[in-house]
Amino acid sequence: MEPILLGAAEKHFIAQGLADGLRSDGRSIDDFRPIWVESPALTTTQGSSRVRIDTTDILVGVKCEVLECEDTSLTPNRLQFTVDPSCLAAARTEARGGELFTEAIEAVLTEAYHGNGDVISNMDKLILSKQFMWKVYVDVVIQQYGGNILDAIFIAVKAALLDTRITHLALVAQDEGKFNIECGESTETNFFRLEAANAPLSISVNQIGKSIAVDCTEVEEAVLRTSLWVVLDQPESERTADDCVRLRVVKQMFAGGMDPRSIPAMLDLAVRCGRKLHAAVNARLEEIRNEVEFSGGTVIKVQPISILGLEPEKHPLAVLLDQGCTCALCINIILTCILIVPGIIHAIVVIVTHKR
Repeated sequence: MEPILLGAAEKHFIAQGLADGLRSDGRSIDDFRPIWVESPALTTTQGSSRVRIDTTDILVGVKCEVLECEDTSLTPNRLQFTVDPSCLAAARTEARGGELFTEAIEAVLTEAYHGNGDVISNMDKLILSKQFMWKVYVDVVIQQYGGNILDAIFIAVKAALLDTRITHLALVAQDEGKFNIECGESTETNFFRLEAANAPLSISVNQIGKSIAVDCTEVEEAVLRTSLWVVLDQPESERTADDCVRLRVVKQMFAGGMDPRSIPAMLDLAVRCGRKLHAAVNARLEEIRNEVEFSGGTVIKVQPISILGLEPEKHPLAVLLDQGCTCALCINIILTCILIVPGIIHAIVVIVTHKR
């Protein structure tokens, strides 16, 4: 996959559009593209999800295993994150720094989920005894890179953790201080879920020229100066003031310089957009959970839907067609012919003249 190459005029067009508060796809600086959430997405894991934002495609799988250690109280990080790009996304991540880029994402995830019972309220259930505990491995695969990778990863991780089922185990004492792990009932019903409803989400605030914007496309990211990764908790209520929203991680990424005077505006934009994102994601995940519970607890394939932005099927032309305005299709065909036919005629004339 070739890197994105832009000319000076194209870069000026993007920067000037953001300065005027408009983007090439019609969004303003604080608008998201449609976000698609699907959970569960895999049948070979204990929890999974898939999130798509335009061409960005993130797949997350959660695996749990019993870990033996000297003292579980000395192992506070019971979640381990791994981020890997697929062969399709390798070139894009390499342009962002390769392994340093994925390691930075892993570090932000670890810092955001660090703590006992702070993010996941029933984290103590992962402790089986002083020497045994559940270790949760969260594997993130970047299937395709289409911009705004961090925000998509945080949404996918939250959805996958909420989908995770961990079997209840019992430790039976044996001779010489050893233990035997037993699972008495069926694993289909004898399990508990991670209470990750309060998991944080991230907002990537990007600086292009003198303007700032969220959810940048791959083309917009090609001209950004720097980016501020902001991981924030869900507000306690709608009345919670912006300055009372907890920010878990604030990290500058990429090599461009950042004017310190622009940081307050970037944080304000992150909190304002974070409120919308938390509300939309929670509504979608609650819908998924209700569908799973309605099915009797069985794993079902939930059709993904958009939670933010304009639905693809709600394009203005599609809306007109839904309302019976078939003339809109005729107008669209006529306009297309007007634009294409002169070019075809000109090409034919040039070819005929050249042969003569």
